Amino acid sequence: MDTDKLIRRGLELRCSIDALKKQLDEVNRQIVEVAEFPEGRSTAWVQGKGCRARVINRVYEKWDQKKLDEARGALGEEAFRELFRQVWEPVSRREVQDFLASAEGSRRDALLAALDAKTSPQVSYEVKGGTLPFGARLFGF
Repeated sequence: MDTDKLIRRGLELRCSIDALKKQLDEVNRQIVEVAEFPEGRSTAWVQGKGCRARVINRVYEKWDQKKLDEARGALGEEAFRELFRQVWEPVSRREVQDFLASAEGSRRDALLAALDAKTSPQVSYEVKGGTLPFGARLFGF
């Protein structure tokens, strides 16, 4: 398949997936509305005829670091350390990349040994003028 056909087919599939995702999101929203969670449980089952849906009520927490530092002062160091641990994060990806580019071998190797990086290619599509299938958005160049 030539490049133009691959890009157009990829665009068609992307638009189809986006349209189906919107429909799925709406169906899921309606299922969540009828789900009844047992006391103290985060999982509910919604029964149908010959099928069922599992609804999990997940809680994603993100802690405000400045407020945690204030709480650390209020709780005291020992009590706070029983609840939380320190997490090391790079100042910025660029800073680390610049350091790795200029660091001597053993220092560079020590830092790289602590790194676990996985790549995941992503492809997005744009169309110049015209109409798109499945009601997708049109991007200008």
